[in-house]
Amino acid sequence: MFRIFGPAVERRAGVIAISAISALLISGTAHAQAPTPYVFPGGSGLVLNFVKADKTAEWEAMIEKIVEAMKASDNPQRKAQAAAWKIFKSTEQPVKEAVLYFWRLEGAPTDAEYSMVKILQELFPKEAAAMYKEYSDAYVPPAQQIFHLALVKDFSK
Repeated sequence: MFRIFGPAVERRAGVIAISAISALLISGTAHAQAPTPYVFPGGSGLVLNFVKADKTAEWEAMIEKIVEAMKASDNPQRKAQAAAWKIFKSTEQPVKEAVLYFWRLEGAPTDAEYSMVKILQELFPKEAAAMYKEYSDAYVPPAQQIFHLALVKDFSK
């Protein structure tokens, strides 16, 4: 029998070696940490929050508590995050069962993470799990939409 690429045993060993190397490379990249969408390296962002209409008061009170804790924090980065964070409520209701809130982040620390999980764990370590459950239960799909912004032109100047 004529073989172009050598004996079948050598080919199988080569295929196994290539498969093993590929698996290692793929698993290595799978464990690499993906960047979080809650960091705004350009210093500006917009986060749309779709909150259940019957949960708005609880959601607003929780956000108020969190921002007040950020302002009172010993961590200067948390204080800077709070100073950059403005929250708007839409007068329109684009989703029937939801009220739309906008987080406008302007002048945000470029390496600070606005992940609610991390903020709650840092500021409210004993209450974090219960608070996060209440926070996340207030949302309807799509829950949040996150936009990283780059300034094109400032017409105020």
